[in-house]
Amino acid sequence: MPCPQCDTLKATIAELRDEIAAWKAADGDAHRDAAFHARLDRWRAAFGLTSSQALMLMAMVDRNGVACTYAALHAAARHRPNHPVDREVVSEKDTVTAIVCRLRARLSAHALGRAVRTVYGHGYVVDREWIARLKAKAGEGVSA
Repeated sequence: MPCPQCDTLKATIAELRDEIAAWKAADGDAHRDAAFHARLDRWRAAFGLTSSQALMLMAMVDRNGVACTYAALHAAARHRPNHPVDREVVSEKDTVTAIVCRLRARLSAHALGRAVRTVYGHGYVVDREWIARLKAKAGEGVSA
């Protein structure tokens, strides 16, 4: 007899695997690309962020209002080859939560502290109304 809770968990696991696979596919060689590093440096400098914070913020902005799971943010923040390593090492949901907390504090200095919203039990999202402001501050054009 099938267990409804087991079926729900299996579906959630499949969804997370698909999301991580999509991140990896979209990521490709971007992290080895000079343009990626230039973009990362712009986002770090614009808001005074660490690499982990900037990578998470960029990942959320790039999702254009779609929530990022803890696992996706974990994966996004781990990818930084050939870039100076800061003291933050992302290893689990609690660490992602702590980094987002510090990210919000840094964004507050720019009147953007509410840009990152918690999606309880799932992860975080930057709502569309904040994306243009964040991109403008980071020196990026806003695409429709």
